[in-house]
Amino acid sequence: MESTQKGYALITGGGSGLGLEMAKLLAARSYPLILCGRRKEVLASGAQECLTCGAPKVKIIPCDLVEEGAIERLAEEVSALCTEEDTPLEILVNNAGRGLFGPVIKQNKDDLAAMIKLNIESLANMCRLFVPMLTDRGKGNVLNVGSLAGGQPMPFFAGYGATKSFVHTFTLALRAELYGSGVSVTLLEPGFIRTGFDVAAGIESQKYRSFSFRKGMSADRVARSAVRALLAGKARVIPGFGNQISAFFGALLSDTFLATIMRISVMGLTGKKE
Repeated sequence: MESTQKGYALITGGGSGLGLEMAKLLAARSYPLILCGRRKEVLASGAQECLTCGAPKVKIIPCDLVEEGAIERLAEEVSALCTEEDTPLEILVNNAGRGLFGPVIKQNKDDLAAMIKLNIESLANMCRLFVPMLTDRGKGNVLNVGSLAGGQPMPFFAGYGATKSFVHTFTLALRAELYGSGVSVTLLEPGFIRTGFDVAAGIESQKYRSFSFRKGMSADRVARSAVRALLAGKARVIPGFGNQISAFFGALLSDTFLATIMRISVMGLTGKKE
């Protein structure tokens, strides 16, 4: 008889924001959790919240995914933990990511490189190393956090939008590759979320931040849509009816037109001049 034991859910960027909200929802469904992130104290605080929500156990692994060899070390630690506790890995949530705002020609080289490495290389390598833990069992779910920004050119977010375009196509291709394996892969494409993204991305304009907050969804609401889609094995989820409408009409318009509209919009919100 197949075991009904729930396996670990590994969530990168799981100590705060959207990652923590998804972790709490999975905790409420009695999944044991592994929270990964850069700051140990943030992870510890998030772990306590998850235990309060019902997680049977929560492990924290401080890890900066852009460091050389970090993902390989993480995979070894998770594999050893799963073996030691006889609890398999069942869910992988690739939530860790960062944004970078401003004209490309004025961006810091190291900041741009770190964003590209985290949003693209680290996500791809997380899938490469952890998905086999799921396929070996013939059971599991993967969620990759993309963005509506991945569906169009994004002036002043050019690098960020391009990394999310990678997440979009990579995730759907991986899903097709894993067809029949028992492992589903889901793409989450949120719009504005009320988190610390704007500040972390370097957006100083209060007008832009106010606009982002008004248009944004709560992290809890986005997480609910994400977790439902993840557990249902859906291919894609765009939380929020307004975001779904934007994505639909955006797909009908030319990329050059969308880029022009985006440029004008951001310049209006930030006071940038031609």
